[in-house]
Amino acid sequence: MRRFIVFVCFLLIASAPAQQKPAPKPVAVAPAIAAPKAPAKSNTPSGPDRQATTDDSKLIHAAVEKEVQKYESAHMLVPTSPPEPASSWWNVRLTAGLVFVGAVQILAMILQAYLINKTLLATKQAANAATESANTGRLALETVSRPFLQVGEFELVFGERGHNSTVQYTIKNSGNTPAFILNSFALFGIFEGLPEGLDDVNQGPMELVLAPAQSFTNASQLLISEENLVRVRVGQANVVIRGIVKYRDAFGNVHVQGFGRRWDSASSKFMVINDSGYNFERRFPTQC
Repeated sequence: MRRFIVFVCFLLIASAPAQQKPAPKPVAVAPAIAAPKAPAKSNTPSGPDRQATTDDSKLIHAAVEKEVQKYESAHMLVPTSPPEPASSWWNVRLTAGLVFVGAVQILAMILQAYLINKTLLATKQAANAATESANTGRLALETVSRPFLQVGEFELVFGERGHNSTVQYTIKNSGNTPAFILNSFALFGIFEGLPEGLDDVNQGPMELVLAPAQSFTNASQLLISEENLVRVRVGQANVVIRGIVKYRDAFGNVHVQGFGRRWDSASSKFMVINDSGYNFERRFPTQC
């Protein structure tokens, strides 16, 4: 009977429900060590026999605990703690990762925009420099290769009593390319002072091509009375020539060149009139 009571106590201890924990890991359970059954007795012990039964139950319980500890030690049975909820952990890390990726993308876009802007500025500067260099080179080429017309060799030949007097001058191309003469004319006259200069040519086109080093002479008759002839020879009146020559170069630029001369009786030759209203040169990028 004593052993039966011990066996029942052991079964109660073994079958007692453990404290439940959320989502525990599966743990191997040690097999229950059953105590040998004792023949049941019909009489209930009392006195010294009851005390002996209690002692035997403690011994058996201690033996069972010792066997359980041995089994746990042999199979490394360690109590485990419940895992943390996966949802909150992954949500925090996933959100942080997305924020980091977004920040990296924004920084990459800002860096890309900066690099593109820098590249565009460098390209624009290079294009401007190339355009300026091309313009400078073109201007230098035009300056070196353009035609240059020189108006000179002015002569005045007095006729008898002033009749049949002639004035002539020469236009020469001293440049490296042909000059396409569009207009050219000159006005002669006797003045006490200096008349106004000419601004443009109003006559029709000449359709003359003047090659490099080529020249042509223009001669005109000047009508002078005997009285004016005397005044010119003593310096009381001036024989003035004023004219304009208009030509186009091989690059399509149009040049208007003015010239003015005054007869000097002391040296008997024409002198340059130092006035921008007479002697000038204007360049136009298109035909005027």
